[in-house]
Amino acid sequence: MTTTKHHMELELEAKREDFQKWEFFCDMAYFDQWAVRPIEDNSFSSQNLFHVPTKAEAMALCDLLNNNFVVPSE
Repeated sequence: MTTTKHHMELELEAKREDFQKWEFFCDMAYFDQWAVRPIEDNSFSSQNLFHVPTKAEAMALCDLLNNNFVVPSE
């Protein structure tokens, strides 16, 4: 699966959720991975909590889920 296709599927899934705004933070309890979650969802067992290794990836995922991500044209 291509990265762009994967991002599009995540975006579609996010639109089905009640939460519209996403945030990211460094989760020190999860090996300093970066976490992305809906702002209103504070559960660490949530299916809407994603961990990525870098801040840049967290920012990109957060932008994507907040509908600010623009896929570059080929």
